[in-house]
Amino acid sequence: MAQDLEGHLEEELLNLLGTELDKVYFVLTDAIIGLGQDGRINRPGIETMIAVRLFVLRAGHYRRLILADLDNDGSVTRAEVVTSMGAARIEELRRIMLIDLDRDGWATLDGLSELHQIV
Repeated sequence: MAQDLEGHLEEELLNLLGTELDKVYFVLTDAIIGLGQDGRINRPGIETMIAVRLFVLRAGHYRRLILADLDNDGSVTRAEVVTSMGAARIEELRRIMLIDLDRDGWATLDGLSELHQIV
């Protein structure tokens, strides 16, 4: 059964389940609680979650920019700008959809648990 499943799973998903299961569980749980529906999340939900997180980060950056503008000239040097959410975090959220093995557009904790038991 595991060999049949391995043939259908992308290698990245097998690596995630084998080495980063706790992290995947945390990210999926966070996504479902944040913007999921009925205990599951789909790709548009993940993209909305990314947009909301980026908005919150931008708002935080604007606040820091205002605070960093010590001479009140309306500008801050490039060195004062800090970005918190990089490409790696965005890709981490998008990888959640690898759990959608039946390709119905939804990732679920039940699906993650089933995969973990098989792998």
